[in-house]
Amino acid sequence: MNKIFNIGVSAELSPIEMRYVRVTNIAAWISIAFMSGWTLIAVFMMHNTFAILLNLLGVLLFGTVLLLNQLKKNTIAPIAYYASAIIQLAIHLYLYGYESGVHLVCFVLILVSYATIPRKKRFLSTILAVVSLLYWTSINVYSSEFPVRYPLLDSHAHFTINAVLIFGCSLLFLLNMSQSIDQAEYNLLLEKEKSDNLLHKTLPENIADRLKKSPDIIADNYESVSVLFADIVGFTKLSEQLAPSVLVQQLNEIFTVFDELVEKYELEKIKTIGDAYMVSSGVPKKIEDHAKKLGLFALEIIDFLESRNASSRQKLHLRIGIHTGPVIAGVIGTKKFSYDLWGDTVNTASRMESHGSSGKIQVSEAFRKQTRDIFEFEKRKRIEVKGKGKMQTYFLISIK
Repeated sequence: MNKIFNIGVSAELSPIEMRYVRVTNIAAWISIAFMSGWTLIAVFMMHNTFAILLNLLGVLLFGTVLLLNQLKKNTIAPIAYYASAIIQLAIHLYLYGYESGVHLVCFVLILVSYATIPRKKRFLSTILAVVSLLYWTSINVYSSEFPVRYPLLDSHAHFTINAVLIFGCSLLFLLNMSQSIDQAEYNLLLEKEKSDNLLHKTLPENIADRLKKSPDIIADNYESVSVLFADIVGFTKLSEQLAPSVLVQQLNEIFTVFDELVEKYELEKIKTIGDAYMVSSGVPKKIEDHAKKLGLFALEIIDFLESRNASSRQKLHLRIGIHTGPVIAGVIGTKKFSYDLWGDTVNTASRMESHGSSGKIQVSEAFRKQTRDIFEFEKRKRIEVKGKGKMQTYFLISIK
């Protein structure tokens, strides 16, 4: 059934255009069935050769609509349908008169004019609908003046059959059109879910929800968060020795584990830059123990990489830096959204990493103060930090 309704439907059409083509096909097939039914009545009940030929002409005219869709003449097909219906209506009125009830087709044409012509051509749909209404009105006003060239044996029965068939076909058309609209809305819902899922993978969930509700700029101040930078030592040199596929596979394996640990400790992955990994704690969801959670995360990713090195040919080591302080967080971009952090805290955390040592977690005094009752630290000599001067830093060693 779907195959005959999808005549002329191709991948090059938009989903909306596909729906209009499909609805036009449905209208044409229903009209063909209607004319075929009257052909059978003319053969077995009326025994009228002229009536048989007339109804077969209707089958041919509505079949032309399907042919036009098949030939990709999608804009002409609905108009051809309307013209075919008007031609059949005029001929039947001329031959059988008002008593045949064929003028009821005008109501179907009003419905079809809006259902088969795209919204961007709504002016044309309105014109056809108005013409149909005026046609029906004039038929009723001048019904007594219509001469009957082929008197019907039972005009009441003929009228009843026409009424039943026309309204039955209209109901069938509405049901199919409703099904088509339901399918279109379902497909739209699926696409929306895909879009929402992609947005939630790109941005934090509550930020994504805010962005969907309002396109305004999102920028928030946070008084105290913890920020971590992790970098794989010597990875740039290693990348020159590995095939691109192997390089990407190894990075993906490592960062996938990092992502799982981010979920475990309720952190927020900000971004990856090459072989560098940036994570925050306490943003966008404010939490009191943000420093503790980020420290536990740092210790666990160090343990993971050491465990991996035991069974891997390529020995990789992390250099990690952490700092705690205020930040500004927000969304930038209009086509490719990015949730990012700004402020001196971010810069200091980056310096903790870049001035650190392989296999070590270097942290600031601010981070140590917040977590000194939880972790063991190794005090370092004061080091010169670019842009910051002399700073007291520590290596995070383990949980107390």
